Amino acid sequence: MSSKNKAALVIVVLHVVGTIGMLLPEWAPLMRQLTPLNLLIVAALVIVFQQNKTPSFYAYALLCFLIAFFSEVVGVQTGWPFGSYEYGATLGPKLFGVPLLIGTNWLILVVCTASLTRSINNKWLASLAGALLMVGLDILLEPVAIMSDYWSWQGSGIPIQNYISWGALAFILHIVLHNFGFENKNELDKYVILSQASFFALVGYLG
Repeated sequence: MSSKNKAALVIVVLHVVGTIGMLLPEWAPLMRQLTPLNLLIVAALVIVFQQNKTPSFYAYALLCFLIAFFSEVVGVQTGWPFGSYEYGATLGPKLFGVPLLIGTNWLILVVCTASLTRSINNKWLASLAGALLMVGLDILLEPVAIMSDYWSWQGSGIPIQNYISWGALAFILHIVLHNFGFENKNELDKYVILSQASFFALVGYLG
């Protein structure tokens, strides 16, 4: 088995175990505690299997992390642009009220969705497609995030501005990526996105 297939298997197994664990009441608390470790493992594998790891890629990775993280800081502190929300304890240590892993998660999703849409030659259309994939994932993610204490919303329900702002920020980060001078291709892109989408869909529907 190739190293890529081994890494893909690790990602799939992590999410299958996580799905089963979250659906079993006696195991769900442990699964929530392991969420940061899961995200770190996936992030490490995504970086390892990112092709063309040039200085431009690492510069973009840092910029993406910072833009996403501080956008979330503004969101938590002001209620703009996503709406009024606050993070729980599940995602680990926080800075300015935002888990440090949030910037990492944004980076994973942008890199993988941009890789999945790289066959689209027009960078604007590719960025739009990548952003729409991320909005779709967020729609699946939100119910699980709330039940798992990733974050909670003030008021009734999830505001529509959250999805609009999530998509807008994702689009901006994709456009920046396409202008950073490196070919973005990740060997684990489909495994990460499909595993996460399946996890959130199943736990959200069955949980």
